[in-house]
Amino acid sequence: MKKWTALCMFLVLGSCSIFAKSYIISPLPLPKQEVVDITIDKCNEKCLEKLYSEGKIFSFVAKFKNDTHNIQLRANLAVALSEIDSFMQSSMYQDIKNSQIKIALLIPKKIVGRYSVASIDTILAYLMTRGGDFNFKVFDSGGESPSDLSEAYSRIEQEKYEFVIALLTQAGVENFIESTYVSIPTYIPTINKNQLINPSRLPSKLYFGGIDYKAQMQTIVTLAGSNPIVEYDDDSPVGLSLSETLDEMDSNIAYKSTISSQEAATFAKNLSFQEDFLQDSVIVLNTPVVKSGLMLSQLGFSKKKPLKILSTQINYNPSLLMLVLPKDRQNLYIINAIGNTNQKLIEYGSLLSSDLRYDWVNYSTAIGVEMFFNLKDPKINKFFSELINDNQVQYNNTIYRTRGSIFEPIE
Repeated sequence: MKKWTALCMFLVLGSCSIFAKSYIISPLPLPKQEVVDITIDKCNEKCLEKLYSEGKIFSFVAKFKNDTHNIQLRANLAVALSEIDSFMQSSMYQDIKNSQIKIALLIPKKIVGRYSVASIDTILAYLMTRGGDFNFKVFDSGGESPSDLSEAYSRIEQEKYEFVIALLTQAGVENFIESTYVSIPTYIPTINKNQLINPSRLPSKLYFGGIDYKAQMQTIVTLAGSNPIVEYDDDSPVGLSLSETLDEMDSNIAYKSTISSQEAATFAKNLSFQEDFLQDSVIVLNTPVVKSGLMLSQLGFSKKKPLKILSTQINYNPSLLMLVLPKDRQNLYIINAIGNTNQKLIEYGSLLSSDLRYDWVNYSTAIGVEMFFNLKDPKINKFFSELINDNQVQYNNTIYRTRGSIFEPIE
């Protein structure tokens, strides 16, 4: 039988590695730890499972590919990387059965799709940054029906996990509350409790980390003042929800339209009709980044200009800065809830393809992991400044404008 072997080497120069650390800005190349694959044999998912089950963690990491989407293998990667880090720092191998913190990730993979991988990467980035032993496992409920969620939660209880992060939609949370007794501290990073039908009657161990789009929209209404609003919406659940929220808050809407992808691409064709509404108005974009970028680029052709262009978290994305020239976004203002956090955590997140600067779901997920650490030890050095009040993360909404290739907060 072939033996899978790998060497762990310290490299000063080299390409991007599977696992790396950097602490200060220096003109010299940053030191890196890299697990190097010294065999040419290919390793599929069954091979990776075998390596991990046999405890060959160096070989497992060396053979692991970044495009692997198997959620259990990615969770195993988190444990393997942590063990390697502990080995490098103390020259001792720690059995994961003696982990100090046990976190479960509950995901309905059929529903949340791509966010399942991003959440795994975010959780392991936080755990690795914090250091120490941990046991992290993914539980896939499949769907979000009451029975799906209840059965998955029961498995988590049976395996005696201390904390749960559940990546659910609003409908999923309602089903979860209906069908499941919440016996373990459980955190929902995707939903704000005020989105729920009855937010005043919730389980005491259920916590929420979703941003408050309603508060962001209230800021937009305040910025718009008495000026007429031109509203562009999207037909996605978020876009429709933002549209409904704005309509409830402000009756001074001169014009509104739901924009399809085709209409965004050919937005300039309809400018002659819309120019009468644009003059001295405030545009509110409830559209995602690509649509917003296409529309803003073509708004520059209009002879009549709006006073301001406003948007919520939905457009706080660096892609917008690449899609739109600076001259076409001079009066663009975006409300953002993502704050500053530990630089080492950001670096680990970046290494594992978890964006903690611009993706609010990742940011919220990391806050949830920190909340669990804080429940175990209130004296920990926190990475986040956000408070949790009445089981809901309280975000500080800040107004940003664009300057060159960056978003700049307005003091």
